[in-house]
Amino acid sequence: IRITVEQHAQEHWELFCVHGRWEDELAWRVLSGQINTYEADQEARRQAQHARWAVPGAREEQSRLMTGEGNPMWGKKLTDVQKAAISKANSVPKPHVSINMKKLHAEGKSYTFSKEDCGARRVVAEGVTYESLTAATLEYGFKNHNAMAYRINSDKPKWSEFYYA
Repeated sequence: IRITVEQHAQEHWELFCVHGRWEDELAWRVLSGQINTYEADQEARRQAQHARWAVPGAREEQSRLMTGEGNPMWGKKLTDVQKAAISKANSVPKPHVSINMKKLHAEGKSYTFSKEDCGARRVVAEGVTYESLTAATLEYGFKNHNAMAYRINSDKPKWSEFYYA
C-alpha cells in the first residue's frame, strides 16, 4: 500500500505501543524527525548489543566459542616487532592509573574496579576538584560527558581551568 511518511511513522508508533519493540520506536523517532539517521544508527547499535547479552547463556556461549581453537589467536605467536611495541607502550608513564592499580600490576595480579577505587580520573573544573568526569558533568548539568571532555582536552585559553588532576 502507498502511505505518506507521517502515516508510516504513525504505523511504527502503533506497532511499538502494541508489541513494545525498540525497532518500531526507533523507526517512529526517525520518520517523525525526532532524531537523525546517525543518532538512530548509534541507538540501534546500543540496543542490539544490549539484546545480544540479555539472552540467557549468551556470555557463556561466547566464552565457549572463544576458548581453544575457537579463539582467533589460537596457535599464533607474537612477532618480535609486536613484542617490542607492547614493551614500549607499557614503559610510558600513565598518570591516570591509580596507585592501587599500579601496585596490583607490579604483583602480577589482575585488577577489578570497586566503588572505593573506581580508577576514574579526577577532574578540576574552575578550581573545584571532582572525583570523575561523570561527577563534573552532573554538577555542571550537561546532558552527557562530551561537553566536559571537550573543555578538558581543549587548548583554548577560555577552557584553561578545566583539566584532569
